[in-house]
Amino acid sequence: VVGRTILATFRISESNRPVGGFDRVDAEVTLTRPDGRTETHPLFDDGTNGDRLAGNHIWSVEISDPVKEPGPYHLRAHFELTHREGTRARVSEYSIVAQPLPEHCTNVVAGGVVNAYMQHRPQPGDIIQLDELVCLFDKCGAPDRYEMQITDSMGWLRTPDPQGTGALINLPRSFRSGSVKGFGEICLGSPDPDDSDGGIPLVAVIPESARPGDRSVVSIRMKSLAHPDQEPVDVETAIEVFPPRDCNQNGVDDAIDIANGTLKDQDHNGIPDACEGGVHYHPAASPYIHVSVADVAERPGNLVEVPILVSDATGLAGGDLVLTYDAEVLTPRRVRTGDLLTSAGIITVVNLQLRGEVRVSMAGATAIRAGAETESNAGDLVGIDVGPVFMEALVTAVFEVHPNAPEGTTPLALQAALKDEKGAAIPFTVQHGSVTVVVGLLGDVNNDQRVDAGDAILVLRHAVRLSALTQEQQKLGDVNKDGKVDAGDAILILRFGVGLIEVFKPLATQPIIEPINVRLADVQRSFDGTLPLTFVLDPVGGAVGGDLLLVYPPTMGRPMDIQVEGLPVEAFLAVNTHTAGQVRVSFAHGDGSLQASQIALHMLLPDAQPSHQLEIDLTGRLYNLRGQPVGEIRLERTTVQVLPSQYALLQNYPNPFNPVTAIRYNLPQRGHVVLTIYSMTGQLVRTLVDDQVEAGHHTIEWDGKNSRGQQVSSGICLYRLVVDGGQYTALRRMVLL
Repeated sequence: VVGRTILATFRISESNRPVGGFDRVDAEVTLTRPDGRTETHPLFDDGTNGDRLAGNHIWSVEISDPVKEPGPYHLRAHFELTHREGTRARVSEYSIVAQPLPEHCTNVVAGGVVNAYMQHRPQPGDIIQLDELVCLFDKCGAPDRYEMQITDSMGWLRTPDPQGTGALINLPRSFRSGSVKGFGEICLGSPDPDDSDGGIPLVAVIPESARPGDRSVVSIRMKSLAHPDQEPVDVETAIEVFPPRDCNQNGVDDAIDIANGTLKDQDHNGIPDACEGGVHYHPAASPYIHVSVADVAERPGNLVEVPILVSDATGLAGGDLVLTYDAEVLTPRRVRTGDLLTSAGIITVVNLQLRGEVRVSMAGATAIRAGAETESNAGDLVGIDVGPVFMEALVTAVFEVHPNAPEGTTPLALQAALKDEKGAAIPFTVQHGSVTVVVGLLGDVNNDQRVDAGDAILVLRHAVRLSALTQEQQKLGDVNKDGKVDAGDAILILRFGVGLIEVFKPLATQPIIEPINVRLADVQRSFDGTLPLTFVLDPVGGAVGGDLLLVYPPTMGRPMDIQVEGLPVEAFLAVNTHTAGQVRVSFAHGDGSLQASQIALHMLLPDAQPSHQLEIDLTGRLYNLRGQPVGEIRLERTTVQVLPSQYALLQNYPNPFNPVTAIRYNLPQRGHVVLTIYSMTGQLVRTLVDDQVEAGHHTIEWDGKNSRGQQVSSGICLYRLVVDGGQYTALRRMVLL
C-alpha cells in the first residue's frame, strides 16, 4: 500500500550452506521504481558481512522510504558467497505492486499454525501452546479489532480458566482480538500484555488415542469492530499429528539424540538444528507425497518428453517405477534421471525392452534430505510450478510418437513403490498422465507453420465467439491442455512466439483461483437517451490476460460503445457485441503483468429499459504467464438501480383520489428535499419530506390529512418539490374527492 516501507527479508537455506558455513557474503539489492528510476542498497550495514554465516541465517533490510507513487516495484538482489572452496554467485528477484489506500479498506488475514507445527510437531498426548495460530496484517493504516469465533473439527482446542484455577476449559462462543495497529500485525493465540481486552490464550490438547496423520481443521470467523458493515472474514487452518520425533531416522527419539550430543539444538527448542526449515511451516494437506505423470502433446514423428514428478521427495532413497504406454502410438527412446536424484547420489537402472512398459529402478545409500534443491541447464524440464506446489522430476521418459499415430489422447499409467533408506515403504498418491497426438504444430492455429501473434488473435476471436475454430484448430490452440481455448492459451502463444518460453507446459494441477472484487459505478440515464455502465476490477497479482462475459436484458439492444481501460498498449483485445444481451471480451499480454492498478470495462447501452432496475451478470477469469487461471469474477444476477438523468416531479397516481395517493419524484444526485402540500389559497397543509434524500426514483404516499391528522376537504390541492434550497423547484395539481 502506498505509504508503507518496502522491507526485504533474505535467508541462506540449510541445504545451500557448505560445511563450515560462508566466510563472507557480499550482497546488494537494486530497486526499480514505477517511473524507471533505479537505486542500489548494500544488503549489510551491521557488520554481518564479515561473519562466518551459518545456514538458515535470516536478515532484513529496509529497501525504501515510504513509497509515494502506486505501480510496480522490482527488486533484484545479487549475492557473492565466499567459502574455502570458492565463491558462489546467486541472483534473486521479486516484484510487488504498490496500490493506493482504498477509501473503504479491509484488513487482510493470513492463517497458519506456526508453533504447533514447526516448534512442537504434535504427538499423541501433547499439550501445546498455540501462540501464533492466526496473524492479522493491517493494510489500512488505522487500528482495528476483530470479534472472533473459533471451532475445531476434533475438539482439541482449549483455553486456561480465566478464574486462575489452572484448568483448561472449552473456548468461549466468541472473544475479541487485540488491537491491530496501523500497518502492523498481531498474532492470535496469546493475549496482548498491553491490552486488557487483547485476545485469549489457545492450547491444543492432543488425545493419547490420536494417530499420525490425524488432523483437526480449525475454522475462524472474524468480524471487524471498527467497520461493522463489512462482511466477516473466514480463515481455515489445521493441527496435524506427526509421527514420533526421529529427525535423523536412526530409530532414536530426537530428545535422546540431543541429550547425548548426537544432534545439536543450539536454540534449545527441542528440535535438532538440522531439522528446522524456517520460522513458518505450512502443513501439507495429507501425510502422503504426490507422484504425477505429466500430460503432454506432440505431433506424429516427433520426440516427446514425459516427466514423472514428485511433490516432496524428502526421505526417498529408492524404489521402482513402471510406466505403461500404448506401443501402437509410442516408442520409448531413453530415460533421463532428474537432478533431484543425481544430486542425492541416487542411481537409476532403466529397462526399455518390455513392449508397452518403461521400468525404472532407483537406489541410493542415503535418502533425499528436506530442503534439497536442484539446478538445471536452460531448457531442461526439471519441475512444474503450480501455484503453491512445486513438483520436481524424478525421471523424464522420452518417447517417439509413431509417424502414423492417429490423432487423439493415449493414456500413461504409473505403478510405483517408493522406499526410504531403511527399505520401508513411503506412502504416496499417483496421478496418471497422457500424450495427446496432434496433427499440426501445437499453437499453430492458422496452419502457417509458425506460432505467433496471428494464432493468438484467432484464439482470442474464438474465445469471444467472433469466429469459430474447427475441431482440429481447437486441439492446436489448447496449448495448456485444460480442455478450453481461451485467453490463457493466447498468453502462452504470444510468449512462445517471442521466445519467452520454449515449450508449452500443461497445467499440472488445479491452481488456486482467487475471487476478484468487482465494483459497478452508479448507473445513471444520460440526457441523450443512453445508459452508461462501468465495471471496475481489482487487480490480481501476476494476471496478464482474461476472458469476460457480460449478460444484460436483450431488449436493450447491442452496446453503442465498448472500452477497456488499464491494459498495456501492447495487449491484444477482442470484443464481441453481435449477440443482443451479451458482451464478450478477451485480452492477452505476453510479457509482464498488467501494470494498471485496476481494469475498467466501460459500455454504453441504448436506454430501452423502462424499469428503474437492471439485472446483469458479469463472469470471467484472469490468467497468469503460465496460462493458468488465477482470478475468477462472479457478479451474478445483480440488480442495479438506474438513476435518473434529471430532476422531476411526476403526476400523482391515482388522480383524482380518495383517500390515498402516491407522489413520485426523481433525483439525479443526493440532495435536501422538501415536499409540501398546499391548499389553492396557498395555505400549508402538510410537509411530507424535509430531509437529505439519496439519488434515485422515490415515491411517497399522502393520506389526504393535514399536519394535525385531520381529513382535508375535497377539492384541488397543490404539491411542491424544492431541492437544495431552490436548485430545482416544481409544482403540480391533484384532486381530492
